[in-house]
Amino acid sequence: AGTLITTGSNNTFLGTQSNVATANDTALTKSVAIGYNAKVGASSSLVLGGTGIDGVNVGINTTTPANKLEIVHGTAGNSGLRLTSLINAGVLSTNATGDVVNNTTPSPANGLFWGLTGNSGTNRLTDFIGTSDNNSLRFRVNNIQRMILDSLGNVGIRRATPSAALDVSGGIRFESATPTNANGVAYLNQMFDYTHSFGTFKINHYGLTVGPYPVSAATYLSGYGELALFTNGLNRFHITSAGNVGIGTTTPTTKLAVSNGYVNILSNSSTSGYNYHLIFSRSFGTEAVPTDVGVNEPMGAMLFNNFQSGSYKTGAVITGYTDPTAAVGVSGRPSNLFFQTNDGASLANKMTIQYNGNVGIGTSTPTDLLTVAKQYSTYTPTDYLFNIKAANSIAPRDVIRGSYAFDAGVFEVGYYGMTTGRVVIDGGTNSSGTSVNLYNSTNTLTTSIKSDPLAFTYFNANNVGIGTATPTQKLHVIGNILASGTITPSDVRYKQNIVTLNNSLSNVLKLRGVTYDMKAEYKDKGFGTGTQIGVIAQEVEAVYPALINTSTDGYKGVDYSKFTPILIEAIKEQQAQIQAQQQQINVINAKHEKELQELKRAIELLQKK
Repeated sequence: AGTLITTGSNNTFLGTQSNVATANDTALTKSVAIGYNAKVGASSSLVLGGTGIDGVNVGINTTTPANKLEIVHGTAGNSGLRLTSLINAGVLSTNATGDVVNNTTPSPANGLFWGLTGNSGTNRLTDFIGTSDNNSLRFRVNNIQRMILDSLGNVGIRRATPSAALDVSGGIRFESATPTNANGVAYLNQMFDYTHSFGTFKINHYGLTVGPYPVSAATYLSGYGELALFTNGLNRFHITSAGNVGIGTTTPTTKLAVSNGYVNILSNSSTSGYNYHLIFSRSFGTEAVPTDVGVNEPMGAMLFNNFQSGSYKTGAVITGYTDPTAAVGVSGRPSNLFFQTNDGASLANKMTIQYNGNVGIGTSTPTDLLTVAKQYSTYTPTDYLFNIKAANSIAPRDVIRGSYAFDAGVFEVGYYGMTTGRVVIDGGTNSSGTSVNLYNSTNTLTTSIKSDPLAFTYFNANNVGIGTATPTQKLHVIGNILASGTITPSDVRYKQNIVTLNNSLSNVLKLRGVTYDMKAEYKDKGFGTGTQIGVIAQEVEAVYPALINTSTDGYKGVDYSKFTPILIEAIKEQQAQIQAQQQQINVINAKHEKELQELKRAIELLQKK
């Protein structure tokens, strides 16, 4: 112990390896190190025990100290520790270097705590009363919690777990001096009265008053229990004692009256589903006990009035009615909408939307998705049932319109203004029939398809029939076709698996051409009269089935145009036979010519003899 001390004096070392702290501490004086591996590094210092794992607890009046220093006085309520230099009343605290000091003027500025009799030197930016963790701040009276500020910022008064910014269990009372009226008669106390140069908020026997300064209840309210909201010295919102609400008026006579303005209902919600902005509800019974509404009953209406001759007159009405006949469904009673307008003489329904989606214009009982009805006393060409116009910088012009003429409908679709090209569908008359007329850019009729008995065209299941209402082919014509030529696509680039016809001549020889008359019972087919020339489909089918077409009714027809390649090959085969025969004839003729010449020479020899 103390082996490092060389020049110091009055030092005491007790315990194995007790010594000065470092080799540089050889000149210490009046220093003491007690305990195993205890090290002292300053003069006039006492060190008990080592450091780290060699550290010890010091006990005074105890054999089992549980901390670095434990003092047991033996008398309850006495610590056994006396600090004679801190004799003035105050609060013990530590300074910046960790010294224990006595604070006689406590404040957040010099000790980070608050005094019970007031504080000075506070800093509004850094000083506060509360917690620095996520725990609630609680206030108790008689050890009973009366108020709490929780970790969410909610304040509860007599409420252990507040669920709002201010959650009070019990009433809140604001009271001021007792007011009197103009005659000096006292009324009920003001429950709340705030008056300031910026405005006034009052709750009293008059009701609720919000307005600018100065304020008087009599100035803003005309009756007991009314509510008024003011801006810029004017009553903007008023609820009367009868419950009528006025916006821009202090004397509303209906449940809601808006004066000198309009109502704009906006919805900026991103939530999916319906956003109902205006609701009309109707029930039988009472508000407390409503009962089902019957049939053909109004559910609500929107009226549009205009002031004329001293009173308001109804100009238009939109009304919802329950349907008079439809049965109640799982979502309620089917209902209809009626749109009425005033033409100056009377108010009448102009358009109806039924519960089933049918829309009626000019009729309240539409039978189709769109039914347009109009009564004509006299007809003029411009009496359109409907007219869709397109607008440009000059004026709107017709593009689609429909009219009524002589018991038939007319529908027109055309270029802007109907002056340079249009399509007209005309219902016609019993004698003329329906027609579809096409007009060119100079508004000249170029194409007409009519349904009269002499000239009609039908389009049925993608087939076109001329002279027949039941076409069975892409083009079915009853009668003759006059054409300067016909063309059938035959480019080799379209084709594959090309094979030259064989035995065409022998196959043609199997066919026969015939004359015939059409049976009378098939007169409606338009086959014509008199003797006909042709072939028999069944006979051709036995040789060339590809030339036969069987219609949906089972009757067969012949594609006469396809006889052409067959006859070409047949003629070629026949020509080959003729050429072969000609060669044989030529050989025979040459032989006979030679024999004839030889015979002539023989005769000439005989004659010379």
